[in-house]
Amino acid sequence: VQVSLVSRCRCQKRQHQVIENELKRELGFKKVSRKDIERFKLWKEFGGIAPYEPGTPVSLAELYSGLYDIDHIIPKARLFDDSFVNKTICRTEINGGSTGKNDRTAYDYMSSKEATVFNEYVTFIKDYFDKGGISEAKFEKLMMPMEMIPDDFITRQLQLTRFITKEAMHLLEKVCR
Repeated sequence: VQVSLVSRCRCQKRQHQVIENELKRELGFKKVSRKDIERFKLWKEFGGIAPYEPGTPVSLAELYSGLYDIDHIIPKARLFDDSFVNKTICRTEINGGSTGKNDRTAYDYMSSKEATVFNEYVTFIKDYFDKGGISEAKFEKLMMPMEMIPDDFITRQLQLTRFITKEAMHLLEKVCR
């Protein structure tokens, strides 16, 4: 288990170096941040297409021009999840504003669109999942309406965090003050 974790870490480090080199070469970045790498990976995940606009390709230059944001598929305030699996790219005006996604899930936002747009979204997401382009966890988040998120999720997570913190403190007390 430890060997596979080390090799996965090395592989990820190499992947990040490749991304960093591409951003420096293609867009002239002087310094590449973790957010820049995450944005690139989210863009690459759907083949350079923002999932809320399945027919519209996004160029690498557009991705870093301020026209696109990293969006939480399920609002972070609702699910308390800031992981890669709960993120995607979308145009800045979709991510906020009065006509944007706001505090809705991706599914709820897309289902508020015309039926043809919504069906195109569902087909696009299912196709990428079937091809192995996205994980099952990301697929489930992209297809989850708000009413499927448990109301007590954050309360439960906070209780678990308190318990884990106490246990970690007891373990650490044995080796340090």
